[in-house]
Amino acid sequence: MKYRIKKFNEKADEISISTFHSFCYGYLYDFAPYVGYEMKFGIIDDDDKLKIIRNIIKEHELDILDADAIKTISNVKNHTDTTYTSIDQAVKMNFIFHEYQAIILKNNKMDLDDLMYQFKNLLANYEALKEFLQEACEYILVDECQDTNVIQYEILEIISKKHNNLFMVGDQDQCIYTFRGSNLDNIKHFIETKQPKIIKLEENYRSNANILNVANNLIKNNNKRLDKTLYTNQFSKNYQVIYAPLENSYEEARYIANLIIKLSDAGYLYQDIAVLYRNHAISNSFEKELIRQKIPYKIIGSYPFFKHKEIKTISNYYYFLNNKDDLSLNEIYAVPPRKIGDVTFSTLETDAKQLNTSIYEQMQLSTNENIKAFVELIKKLETSFKTESPKDYIQVLLETIKYNDYLSKQEKVKQKLSRIQDFIQMFAGLPNTEYPDQETIKFLNDIYLKPDETTDDKIVKLMTIHQAKGLEFKVVIIAGCNEGILPSFKATNNDIEEERRIFYVAITRAKERLYLLSANQRTLHGKIQTFKPSSFLKNMNLECIHLDKF
Repeated sequence: MKYRIKKFNEKADEISISTFHSFCYGYLYDFAPYVGYEMKFGIIDDDDKLKIIRNIIKEHELDILDADAIKTISNVKNHTDTTYTSIDQAVKMNFIFHEYQAIILKNNKMDLDDLMYQFKNLLANYEALKEFLQEACEYILVDECQDTNVIQYEILEIISKKHNNLFMVGDQDQCIYTFRGSNLDNIKHFIETKQPKIIKLEENYRSNANILNVANNLIKNNNKRLDKTLYTNQFSKNYQVIYAPLENSYEEARYIANLIIKLSDAGYLYQDIAVLYRNHAISNSFEKELIRQKIPYKIIGSYPFFKHKEIKTISNYYYFLNNKDDLSLNEIYAVPPRKIGDVTFSTLETDAKQLNTSIYEQMQLSTNENIKAFVELIKKLETSFKTESPKDYIQVLLETIKYNDYLSKQEKVKQKLSRIQDFIQMFAGLPNTEYPDQETIKFLNDIYLKPDETTDDKIVKLMTIHQAKGLEFKVVIIAGCNEGILPSFKATNNDIEEERRIFYVAITRAKERLYLLSANQRTLHGKIQTFKPSSFLKNMNLECIHLDKF
């Protein structure tokens, strides 16, 4: 933005261009004592914030989820309405808030929410600064105003009070961050109180006409919006929007992979293609199929499924059973804990180096009762590894090492157990051959032989719709167009318009081709579930087509 403005305005250096956070920080840094802080305060990140809150909850033995406490603290600071399930919860949340604030104030720290919360306090406590800003901020332009929260708009109202030259640029149809505090009513309040001149930007320079027609048909069903209809004059050839209803998530994954191959044969590059979805929970089957068909991809904004510790641990058990290597052993000997300490293992490692043997060979010679028990466990696992089907054996492995019990005592247990169930389902798809152990190792090798895409941009992008906002691709494939996924099963009547906006944002990422996919059955959280096509599809006037249509 700074670069573009400088191209058109030689006085660009005199213009303040910044985020809300950096704007507020600039003044707080100089005037911190007016809000009870010392000069040169520090800023803590979300990890530090989480640690402080967890310590408060643990020290005072409060039955409050840390995620709920974090959200409540953020809501209070952003002047967002906060609801409580009971008076007891309200009292505890209030206690945590004040304890948390006392701790960070004592350490002369602010979190990101404080930058606006304390800046508004600064304006209230330092009249001279408020008057200076009201005089200095003659013209104010706010970009992406649909994403502003309550306190940001309150700050805008204060500093624009004298000149009343406030220019809000945004799109109500792209307000998809209310869970972070974005307040769609800010635009409504702005229009009602300021009576501004409204300029509609309806010509679209990104998407073809068929894509825009689908988007328009969908979003016009929302009531809380300024009416507008997108159109384009950019494309001489308009590809049809394709909807493919599929039987299950495995067919959906195969359809995606085969479609990418067809698109590649037609001249599209991998980086031209994006697969979008409402949440990461449905992406595991896509990932497996892209690996199987050797299509380079990258999951944006999420830790890759196969790199999660619980999945890698199971994989290392398989690798160790296959060749008794030291590297795999190092990852599994104490997971779950077996009273084999680091010192004991280090001694075994040293002895193995001196004798030019493997660590496991040294374990087999050990008289340590805990090591002997581990060796017996491995022998027990080894027998069925070569005979059980891949699907049956993973259950044997998990039950034998009591892995689910181990995970159940950790944080984020639901997510971890859910990933384990998804991993089990992947083994269900492996053939039951004469050598099941070899089939399993081949499957795992296919995963880990996948090239590292972090330095290679010539790849298909997989991401949630929220992560795709602001991006564009020649081809967009939207998976999971099912009731309960998009819209989410968590959505209430109040949320349904935002769910429709999320779908709208996904559609308008596409420039040339758009594919919408649904699956009648998919495995989520370890359970096979049945889903209807998304009710939003009815808004688009789409005609179902043959699955092989391209």
